[in-house]
Amino acid sequence: MMRRHLLIAASALTLSTFSTFSVGAQETRAALLRQATAALEDFNQSSALDFARTSLDPSLGVPDSAWSQSVHMITLILIERGDESLARTWARWAMRMNPLMVVDTSVNTTAAVKANLLSARDSAGKRSTDDDVTRTAWTWATRGSSETQGRIRLDPTTMPVPVNVVVRGVGMLPAGQGLALAPGTYEIEVAAPGYLQARVWREVLPGTTLTLSFQLNSAAVVSGTLSEAMRTRVYSGTAVLSTSRSGGPPTCSAGVLAGGQLVLTSYTAIRGAELLSVSIGSDAKLTASVRVAAYDAAANLAVLTVPSPRIDTVPIAGSVIDGQAVWGIGLADCTSPSSSRSVIAEWTQRPLGALRLAETQLQGLPGSPIVDYLGRLTGGWTDGTTAVPATRALPLLDQARANIAARTTLAVADVARLENHLYGSLSITSDVRGTTARVTPLENWHWAPLATAAPTPFAFSGPMGRYRVEFLGAGLPSRTQEVTIRYGEATTVADVQKTVAQSPPPTAAQPSIKKRGVPKWVWFAVLGGGAAAVALGGSSAPTTGSAIIDITVP
Repeated sequence: MMRRHLLIAASALTLSTFSTFSVGAQETRAALLRQATAALEDFNQSSALDFARTSLDPSLGVPDSAWSQSVHMITLILIERGDESLARTWARWAMRMNPLMVVDTSVNTTAAVKANLLSARDSAGKRSTDDDVTRTAWTWATRGSSETQGRIRLDPTTMPVPVNVVVRGVGMLPAGQGLALAPGTYEIEVAAPGYLQARVWREVLPGTTLTLSFQLNSAAVVSGTLSEAMRTRVYSGTAVLSTSRSGGPPTCSAGVLAGGQLVLTSYTAIRGAELLSVSIGSDAKLTASVRVAAYDAAANLAVLTVPSPRIDTVPIAGSVIDGQAVWGIGLADCTSPSSSRSVIAEWTQRPLGALRLAETQLQGLPGSPIVDYLGRLTGGWTDGTTAVPATRALPLLDQARANIAARTTLAVADVARLENHLYGSLSITSDVRGTTARVTPLENWHWAPLATAAPTPFAFSGPMGRYRVEFLGAGLPSRTQEVTIRYGEATTVADVQKTVAQSPPPTAAQPSIKKRGVPKWVWFAVLGGGAAAVALGGSSAPTTGSAIIDITVP
């Protein structure tokens, strides 16, 4: 029996891949879904399918909860009608359009629907380099359409040279009306003289026309060379940052001019900062006027604003492909720029992941620019062979401009305070030679590389919050303390181990000393060594041996 209550639960959606929509368009989609739901409750599958399909028209706006519910409904109806092949096609189309769509895995959804959608995410929910150079538009089926085929057509106007498009298993895709095809997923290959080939997969839906256009990458992104003129321009647009944090010396990092007053860098470069200075080219350092226009700690990006607009901007590359050549800008002694060639080995978890380089950037600093052969910003180096893709900064740059216009920028110390990243320090000691102390951060705003271990004594600087300090070695069991770092404070953590001489057991030859009326404080005296001598009023000089006192208190 059909699970008609499937559509009650709404799914949260976070990815916006379509054009901005109006309130009226959102209401239209919701109205279509309401009609689809009513038809389903009346056991009218055909009408429900028609309304749900119409509500998925991309021209109605970004995916919302109604969009997600319509996908679930179409999948359910097609499976119950026995058309599992078409159900898989719709599911793959939905996951290609919105890889972050939440699949309802509660009791409201049948096992077959869940399996279909989750399988579609595995096969179609991952973007590739070639997806970035492919543009897709749809002419949607009208409501009530009974067409069983769809169509693919080519828009050749986006390329300066002719392109050859082949639909695998079908043939060449001609200009004009294109090809009429049965619903399904098709592999499409694209080639043009002087450009890198591309391969993508797209779904053909009943009654819908899919129009493809391409902006292929020049073959020079792989084999080109960064000219001296381009290299000099990038150098002039590279910014050097000096960051001061409590409890430690200033640290050096880098950024890049990204238009007007904006300097793009990593959040790591400003994390926990109290003061920040920036120098660009031969300019004097700017301190008080440098502010944070926008930041994204999770993406490891920050946008700074300097007092005066600049013209030596480094443009952002429109796309990044695996295997392309890049040049990382290093800064020897935080002053002298240099460049080293590398290759983008992989963009992991595109479009939200990181760039993985084939080689470690030489003399790189957090935020150091990585550029392509045209001097366009490809990414910002973080550490090792990892960089943040520059395209991830585009929304943040837009937000930075809006914040500058609204005069809502922040001082770097304000950012550190908001994120609990203001620094304090620990002074870690042990009275046992050969002891190592291991420091482990405990707060959710801490980051893993804060964890460290070193022989005592040593000083540790880090953001406010709780830490576990474990003392190891020297033939003793491990000892653990939990400490709290507070902003601007230096806290001492001491591992104190006092060895007390062990007394031999009493024998018959050792008579007990009995004394009546001894004050009760004698109970707390430690017999043997200097401590006993002090307790009994004697000299504090070290002593050897032991004594046994049998104290009787009346």
